[in-house]
Amino acid sequence: MVRFVKFRIYAGPRDGHGMYVLVRVFATKRDMLKTLRSEGRTTGERYSNRTDGVMQSFKRQKVKADGRVHTLPIIGTVNLFRGRLGTEVIVHEFAHAAFAWAGRKRLTGSFKHMAVEEEFCYALGRMVSRFVTRSINLGLYAD
Repeated sequence: MVRFVKFRIYAGPRDGHGMYVLVRVFATKRDMLKTLRSEGRTTGERYSNRTDGVMQSFKRQKVKADGRVHTLPIIGTVNLFRGRLGTEVIVHEFAHAAFAWAGRKRLTGSFKHMAVEEEFCYALGRMVSRFVTRSINLGLYAD
């Protein structure tokens, strides 16, 4: 069984509220790829040995008893492994998460406006900052 550390990272101004990504940090690249490839058998996704991280964007919905459809706040899963938790990989994957967040908020296509660009950049900054803080607190950067 492959083990990983799992936690939520929220994009909004208040941590713990609104849209979020689920983060999975695997012990090794091998563990991450094993899990992703196993999941890929059902989704059709393929992952090469060069993969250092993956943001899996998706939209989950719940049908309420009255028939109305409610979109859940999860926007995807960021998959990383301990050997590549540097700035480049983290920012790269959370940029994908920020684009998924912006798409949900219908901000895409409007990046010519500074206010929209600022909102996007703040969401990216919050997610990366919260990831690093949580990872340090969980000992993921310890040798």
